[in-house]
Amino acid sequence: MTGTFNGPLRRVAARILDDYDFAMKITPQDIDVLVLRQHGPNAIAPAVAIPKKSPAPVMTAAQANRYERGLAR
Repeated sequence: MTGTFNGPLRRVAARILDDYDFAMKITPQDIDVLVLRQHGPNAIAPAVAIPKKSPAPVMTAAQANRYERGLAR
């Protein structure tokens, strides 16, 4: 993006990153911007899908008994 912008840096950056979820840290020496994801009508799906963990298997009553007695493996 190119252009001439007027206003406080935090507000200008927020306008430029309007379609994104982001975090910003401004110090006298640095500007750190972490762009998390794009949202809205032009959103792009993430390139890497994070697999969901499968739920833990359900214990039988006998297994739960052994677990409570400290005998489970």
